Amino acid sequence: MNCREIRDLLPLYADGDLGQREQETVAEHLALCAECAGRLELDRTLASLLTDLTPPESLAEMERSLREKVMAEVRRQQRWQPLWRMAERVGNVTAWATVATVVALLVLALAVSWRPMMERLGRATPTQGVLAPRFGPARDLVDLPPSVGLGQWAISPDGRWVAYIALKEGAGDDPRPWQAVATNLESGQTVTLVPDLAAGAPGAQISWFPDGRRVLVLVPAEPGLPARLLVKGLDDEPATALVTADSEVYGFGEAVVSPDGRLVAFTCLHRADPAPVPKIGVEVVAVDGSGRRQIVEPDYFIEHLAWAPDGREIVYFKGKGGTPPEDGDAYAVSVDGGEPRYLIPRQRLAGWSPDGGQALWLEEPADRNGSAQLTVSSWPLAGQPRLLAESVDAAGVAWVRDRWVAYAERGALFLGAIDGGASPLRLSPEGEWAAVPVWLPGKGLAYAAERPEERAGVTMRLLPLAEAEKQPTAAASQTPVPTPTPAPGFEAVAISEQGQAGALVGRILITNTGSTPVTLQGSPIVVIIDEARNELPTVRGEWQDPNSVPDRPVTLEPGGQAQARFTWANYCGAAPSGPLTFRLRLPAGDRLDAPLLDASGRPVADLPRCNTEAPASALTVGPFEPAEPAGTPTPQPGATAAVSLMSLEMGDASEGWAVSERRILRTTDGAGTWQDVTPAAARAAGTRVAGAAFEGASAWVACWDEVSGRLGLWSSTDGGETWQRSELPVAGMGVDLCFIDGGRGWALVHQGVAAGSEGVTLLSTSDGGRTWQEVAHSDPQNPTAGGLPFGGLKQGIAFADEMTGWLVASEPVPGKVPLYVTRDGGRTWQEQPLELPEGWEGAEAAPSAPIFFGPMEGALPVRVVGERNGIVLYRTKDGGRTWSVLNWPSDGWIQKAVAVLSVDEVWVLGEGADGGIPVLYHTRDGGNTWRGLKADLPARDVR
Repeated sequence: MNCREIRDLLPLYADGDLGQREQETVAEHLALCAECAGRLELDRTLASLLTDLTPPESLAEMERSLREKVMAEVRRQQRWQPLWRMAERVGNVTAWATVATVVALLVLALAVSWRPMMERLGRATPTQGVLAPRFGPARDLVDLPPSVGLGQWAISPDGRWVAYIALKEGAGDDPRPWQAVATNLESGQTVTLVPDLAAGAPGAQISWFPDGRRVLVLVPAEPGLPARLLVKGLDDEPATALVTADSEVYGFGEAVVSPDGRLVAFTCLHRADPAPVPKIGVEVVAVDGSGRRQIVEPDYFIEHLAWAPDGREIVYFKGKGGTPPEDGDAYAVSVDGGEPRYLIPRQRLAGWSPDGGQALWLEEPADRNGSAQLTVSSWPLAGQPRLLAESVDAAGVAWVRDRWVAYAERGALFLGAIDGGASPLRLSPEGEWAAVPVWLPGKGLAYAAERPEERAGVTMRLLPLAEAEKQPTAAASQTPVPTPTPAPGFEAVAISEQGQAGALVGRILITNTGSTPVTLQGSPIVVIIDEARNELPTVRGEWQDPNSVPDRPVTLEPGGQAQARFTWANYCGAAPSGPLTFRLRLPAGDRLDAPLLDASGRPVADLPRCNTEAPASALTVGPFEPAEPAGTPTPQPGATAAVSLMSLEMGDASEGWAVSERRILRTTDGAGTWQDVTPAAARAAGTRVAGAAFEGASAWVACWDEVSGRLGLWSSTDGGETWQRSELPVAGMGVDLCFIDGGRGWALVHQGVAAGSEGVTLLSTSDGGRTWQEVAHSDPQNPTAGGLPFGGLKQGIAFADEMTGWLVASEPVPGKVPLYVTRDGGRTWQEQPLELPEGWEGAEAAPSAPIFFGPMEGALPVRVVGERNGIVLYRTKDGGRTWSVLNWPSDGWIQKAVAVLSVDEVWVLGEGADGGIPVLYHTRDGGNTWRGLKADLPARDVR
């Protein structure tokens, strides 16, 4: 079973209501998957909320009360998940010099996981010459009942009605307390579509026919009634059963209506005993109930149905299952049946362009925060999709006209350009959680909103099209300000641009008037300075040179030009003290200043507040002059987007590396600032970081091409300034890298998981990764004595010297730590017996790769899952021939994260069995004595 199926069973598992086989299957998975184990903790927390509820007067009242508590708990968990992920990686950090570094790294994880507020406020408007939709202030359409979630509704194609499934008012003990309802968004009229349902969303679903007068309702099986697909109009006529479950099909997963409204495609759930999950087939039926036929044979993990624009094909996602990653592929199949057509890996369809010539795709599965990459491709599919947004809420996107797409990102609604020529523009206000945008042609953009501080339900809101939509483009009305006096070597011209609510937007044309080429930094730093010379850091800039690469330096030849586009988000608090100065930072500390002037040429002492609009041409700038040298230049952030880290490693108190799925970051100032040093070729869509190793300023990064399955390796010896590429000789989906110096290293290539086992190939290099040779591989068909083991999921490798190394795995065997050793450079392997210490005998172990401090001394962190969870730390001082357990400060104490500086110096963060304030302990003598410091985080926020 994969993570999605396990999560469906967690409530039953927590209550002990599963059969023995299913109970064992879930326990086995939880021992291997920290993410699902964390989800179980969340389920148990939510269950405890039930016991704390005061008996309600009605079922509806209980549902509303519980929903408020649940949403508060879920949002609290989501808020800290990026920090949990980093804390889980703490055991891989090889050196923390001081307590301050520990705290700095924790703060860093939070910082890189939440997009800085200044960036969200400072979004740029669309590209010159491209007409973007302009919207008026958002207004409420209708408040949905508290029982309706963010994505549990559907707007009719004409934008007049919203349909949803909600609890009845005063349902009390009604065994069928739910109903399908439609509300008119103009008049507020409410129509009951299906009055009595035993289950609500997500089991029950509702969608519209293209005529906007009928809905399709998916009704799960109820006591005494089978699952059904119902067609119901807005009139008083009763609902019609389109399809009813039978002995072969016991339920339906999802259903979608064809573009012409004549056909319905739906997934059928087939029992697949003894498997605990169903097989899923795809069928099609005419709306009059005729011509029902199967077009995709039943298989596991089929979902996300969508009709192609011409109504001749169904696009769907087929998951692969198994222990994480729970990925899969997109397919298309003709409505007449036939062999499904493979489309693309790890993507599901998210929407079509109005002309049907392009498709939007969302990465599947989404990450633990419910975010996914958004890409666009031609349709029919040709070539690889192009990346539009790095981290989009997977709850839905909407195509807005031909060149624009609306999407939510961590609860904020944005408008982005399909051609990538403009930075996203934020649409939704602060303090509002927005999701599921729906484009209503001629009306505007509808979306669902929650206001957490008001503890209310979902409100349908509309961003209406502004009257200015009928006016010429902003670019056509832009007029350049007369050219100011040039600074030495540069000429800068300010160009007025369309204003927007809460922001000042403009462009500056930079000309190199010197005789030599000049390189400008990757992201132009644009600031506004007050009278006291304090920078107001709420401005974001970007180069608009069509030949430049985003976030990369721009080189101007003599006479060359580049545009720096900027957005200044107006202040909401105390007003800045004027007069104000506009500053543009140029190469290596060069800065140009110009006074901000109003339309009459007078200095500006104030700017519009955040709730007012800055009209076009309201502001300009005076002549640019070189700024006075600053004592210490402000460091430039190397990455502006939020990043969820896969790993983080500090070599010392100053230098370190961080890795996400698509980025390599480098710090040289103790995590104060980070520079994105990702190789340019590794940024392509469909390319992911598969593994990395670091040693001082040297780095080795393996990247996986999702289409070809090839693994490329990039290596650097200068902190990521330059990279050399090579290719691993075998295909795979992930790599564990280990280097003992600049030349000698190993790569363990992961090649597929099956039933708790995993095939791997071990490679070695002696020239720093330029060439690789196969050393050993696991062969389940022809196992040999001393070969790499096939059983267990491989967790990593580590070598102490050129000949001696270890491989760790995780297996669902209580009390066992799967550890294998080689004494001949990886050619042969033997299992090294290692048992869990007293008190952990019945727990299951998930070891991390050992950490070595030379050929003799090392440490082995092992995360254990059982009646209580924690970490066991083994140490060796004889080259791994024997291992001893480090004694923790006290019994009954739960370890959350550990950092090993040497076999004798260890930091460990944990809490008492009864919770409370976590404590950070430190030992320098191998655990004989410990010194404790209270950590400045609640215990529940650390994993």
